Amino acid sequence: MIASPFDSFVSSLKPVRLYSASKGGRASSWLLWGDGVKFLPDASMNGRRKIKARGKIGWVDEAALGGESLLEFYFIDVGQGDGVLIKTPDFRHILIDGGFPRAKQPTGKSAADFVDWKFVKDYGLDTVALDALIASHNDQDHYGGLADLLDLTQADDLNAEHVTVEAAYHAGLSWWRTASDSRTLGSFRKVDGLNHLVDLLGDRTSAQAALAPGALPRLQGAWGDFIQKLLDARTQAGTPTPLERLSHTTGY
Repeated sequence: MIASPFDSFVSSLKPVRLYSASKGGRASSWLLWGDGVKFLPDASMNGRRKIKARGKIGWVDEAALGGESLLEFYFIDVGQGDGVLIKTPDFRHILIDGGFPRAKQPTGKSAADFVDWKFVKDYGLDTVALDALIASHNDQDHYGGLADLLDLTQADDLNAEHVTVEAAYHAGLSWWRTASDSRTLGSFRKVDGLNHLVDLLGDRTSAQAALAPGALPRLQGAWGDFIQKLLDARTQAGTPTPLERLSHTTGY
């Protein structure tokens, strides 16, 4: 969780003009209900306040301010796959999936770029601080953008200086490399006539063992690289990010 980076919020349920000057009717952009704004010093006249919002500077009618922080859902355009950023009223942030990585995106951008914009340009911070990062499953069009965000070698593509993650979650299903060098989802066990995958990744200790030299089966390819990035991630306090499998057995 981060402290609110804003001085006020838009209270109007209707779109609010962000004017380019302290008087006149030309709008340079629009603000929406719940948008956070930062006051710029000594800039209030003609019933308008000079602000910075959504990374832009302009003037807004003061009567449109005084609202509250809202629960926000951002459904990020990642092409194929998913990418969802959730912001709670008290500024906790949960990132669920991130689409394909940049290298496989026609635009050259992934969910990592939107999250970076949100924290750096909109909030004015130098750190992306996630309370939870969730990879719904082990297809790259879901975890690829998450890997981008955690990849320190791609620092030139992000404006944030740091990325912290308070907790990371996955579904357990993984790609494994066997002794015969084949890729598999693991072995099955038949229960009540149905086959169930049983080689499921667990917590940090499980992930470390699955990535150890000589491990068989071993986490495979880009999925294994992503799990390693989660192991390398740190919380705001500088401690290793907890890693857990989402499961009914652990209360999720």
